[in-house]
Amino acid sequence: MKKIILPLLIIFLFLSGCPTVPESTELPDDFDLTYSSGATHIDWGWYELKVGVDGKAVFTKGAGMAMKKSYSFEATEEELLEIYKSAVKNNFFSLLEEYQDPFVMDGGWSEIEIRADGSSKKVSVINFSQEQFDEIKSKIASLIIAKLGEDAFSLAFFEYCDEMKTECSSLTGECLDDIECELKTYECEEWAYYCSWDAVTDLTSEYCDVLENREECIDFCINEQCSDELCDALLFEAPGCTECSPGCCEMCTNLDLCYNTLGCQTQWIHPSGESWQFGGCANMNLCADLAELCNYLGFSYQGFAYEAYIEENPEKAEVYNTLSINLESIYSSECN
Repeated sequence: MKKIILPLLIIFLFLSGCPTVPESTELPDDFDLTYSSGATHIDWGWYELKVGVDGKAVFTKGAGMAMKKSYSFEATEEELLEIYKSAVKNNFFSLLEEYQDPFVMDGGWSEIEIRADGSSKKVSVINFSQEQFDEIKSKIASLIIAKLGEDAFSLAFFEYCDEMKTECSSLTGECLDDIECELKTYECEEWAYYCSWDAVTDLTSEYCDVLENREECIDFCINEQCSDELCDALLFEAPGCTECSPGCCEMCTNLDLCYNTLGCQTQWIHPSGESWQFGGCANMNLCADLAELCNYLGFSYQGFAYEAYIEENPEKAEVYNTLSINLESIYSSECN
């Protein structure tokens, strides 16, 4: 009998000595919450929520260094209490200050800071999954979605382009020592790029078939979605070529000139025989599909290999050989 009673007594004493987390029924008078989250690459987006015990909340989401939009809403005491209950239940105030997986380079990060009952705690999680932290984060995200809708975490800002264009157009003068003005100017530059306010959209094939316009047109087609007609026009030599330059690729007579000239690519020919030979430069096909791209890569890596083989200059031969190996690696991963 003693053998049975003793283990039961030990279990009873153990359980009675284990503190239980009390149920939180009231929101502390000094409650304050800051939640931040984002990707390790700032261009991929970030989010921030700030809310105090009065329920006044500001949710900000952005991308890049300065482009952002803020949304205000009111949270009830009951809604904030649910988050605080989750924090207490998941022992937020006893968690480590940081959880991180140093072996993961790309991913995301989140940070929660809560002030309550005269103390403050901040926990950061970087490329890591911490179950208790995630439970609290889920409660916060649910509040944001409940107030701002299912698209609350969407980073599609196009609907604000007209509004921001009006706002940014009101900026006048230079920002000398005004830091706030400088930041706003930088933000407007990011909005201008995102919304393509300054993009040239009326380029035509006729306009781009003029020598002095070729560089502008090539630049546009590299950075934007170029029309098929405009792209096709850029595949031909510009009239009036006198030197190796954008749109005048046939004037480029060696690899270095070709690869340092905007809009030009190396073109390899296969004459009779098995060796690949350098055939000069051609205007770049800016609208190449995968088949064309793979065909180009296949020709290029074999062409560079042949150039390395026949090149008498050891340094150039080494460069050509390295290019061949790199291009072959791309070809293997993308085309096979």
